[in-house]
Amino acid sequence: MVSAPSADAVPQSQQPAKNIWHAAITAASLGEVEPIILYLSSGGDAQRLLTVEDVEAVADVVDLRSNQTLVDVALKRENSQVVNALLSWGTDQSRDAQESASQDLSNEYLLRRTVSRAAEGAEPGISDLVREEMRSSLRLRADRLPYIDGTHRNTFFMSKELETLPADKLWSALGELLEVNETQLQINDAISRWSTSLLRRKGCCVLYSLYTSADLNCLLHAVSLAMTGVRDSLKVDGVSNRGLLRDATYRALRDNASVGELLRAPNSELRRLTELAMKDKTSLEAAHVFALANIVRRPIVVYAPLEAEPGRELEGAMTERMSGVYLPLAWDPGNTCKDPLCLGYTRGHFSALVGSEAAAIAWAEACGGGAARVPLLLIDEQGQRLPVAFSPSHLDEEGVDGLLQQYLHTSYVEWMDREKGESKVDMAAEQHVPPLEGVAGLFRKVATPDVMLKDKIR
Repeated sequence: MVSAPSADAVPQSQQPAKNIWHAAITAASLGEVEPIILYLSSGGDAQRLLTVEDVEAVADVVDLRSNQTLVDVALKRENSQVVNALLSWGTDQSRDAQESASQDLSNEYLLRRTVSRAAEGAEPGISDLVREEMRSSLRLRADRLPYIDGTHRNTFFMSKELETLPADKLWSALGELLEVNETQLQINDAISRWSTSLLRRKGCCVLYSLYTSADLNCLLHAVSLAMTGVRDSLKVDGVSNRGLLRDATYRALRDNASVGELLRAPNSELRRLTELAMKDKTSLEAAHVFALANIVRRPIVVYAPLEAEPGRELEGAMTERMSGVYLPLAWDPGNTCKDPLCLGYTRGHFSALVGSEAAAIAWAEACGGGAARVPLLLIDEQGQRLPVAFSPSHLDEEGVDGLLQQYLHTSYVEWMDREKGESKVDMAAEQHVPPLEGVAGLFRKVATPDVMLKDKIR
């Protein structure tokens, strides 16, 4: 591969004009190849780093950070054609080959930057096997509600082996597995008030924000990642390019009366929500989170910073609020899993939030034994109790407490609020248990940096 000289080594007069460079930055973010080719053919350097000035120049179009290359920008947004164009520039590959679906070059680039020994013994196709396991476990209730059977009881945890790596290698690996910095900062705003307190009291990290594809299917990816560690990218046969969970969400809203009734949505609103679920790469809303909670038969807890939610009043299916506790109310509690899935919501984007095996074990030891688990305080960054989304309108606070106890492992914990003083708040537990027989090996293998990295860019 032939590389252009670095930007520092090229005289300013020989570098592409700033408008070409800034167009290339925007293109790397949006997945457009032609401006990239124009930049490179004008003598541009694929390894040139974005400056603060560059970031400010494109801020109206894309939200980026400095000290990244175009490849970094494209990888974070899974724009594989841009990655291939940048990494193959100067080779004998044709333009068609540069724009092919092959991920070999971007795989190689990522794997060079992660922990080398983490890749040893990795088996190809593990992620696809997990997806096939999910597909084979999809069932249809008598009233036509699609649901996941079997794997719904699995919760993805970062492997304890990962946390035994030396600090430099750990952060090298995590840097590719976790969300982009801007998203992590917003998620920290939503959970740090209570997670920092638990960390200080019990000495363990609580949640990691896994990188979740920002392709308008992020809610589906986040739920799948939190459950199995892989994205929802297995397409359903015979439909227009819908992933497994998107198709199940669409059918739950279209065919199952109980979900619509629980949403208390007018027919026109229910039709709108159903149409959104039908289309691939279309952003989804709080009502879809509720539908998914019933499909996976377990609670979903969503944390969001205040700035990400223009309104925090619940108004039926049209709520602008995303943060809250979504219970699988279409099911009897005895037929559900009480271990919640956790998501972060930031400016139109959902991210999977997962615990680690090491933290779950450390928490259990700090609490005097018992099952390994990750604690989750059901409060927002202001210390207010998270609402139970779409709970029956006739329930008072005591009735809502009863719902939480039926669908979650709940307890109360003493909480010291800077403004309100000491009080008791709800705490749920996400237990770490061995995956069900038959899929234990698959889920164990997927919890490695190598497998997760390969899946991340597919």
